Amino acid sequence: MRPLPSRLAAVLQALLATFLWSTSFVLVKGGLREIPPLTFAGLRYGIAAVCLAPFALRREVGKALRDQQGANVIVMGCAGMARYRKPLWYVSKKVPEQNGSGT
Repeated sequence: MRPLPSRLAAVLQALLATFLWSTSFVLVKGGLREIPPLTFAGLRYGIAAVCLAPFALRREVGKALRDQQGANVIVMGCAGMARYRKPLWYVSKKVPEQNGSGT
């Protein structure tokens, strides 16, 4: 199989990312009816971490993450996402699905 040209590959990756991002608002709204926000967030990010772990553990990336600076990046990333996501989760419980994408 011949690899895709870099421009086409970039466009397809951008379309996939846009699709995944845009559907997350509806899925979150539906999930919050059944699962508490903190549990839902933990499951969502836990699944994402498992999916991304093979890429993060590659030799060149894994080496950078094993030192102290890598630990700081991981802690700051988790703290930053928690600070950003909590208000978004709260609002998504109050706003109807069709308006949720504007948050």
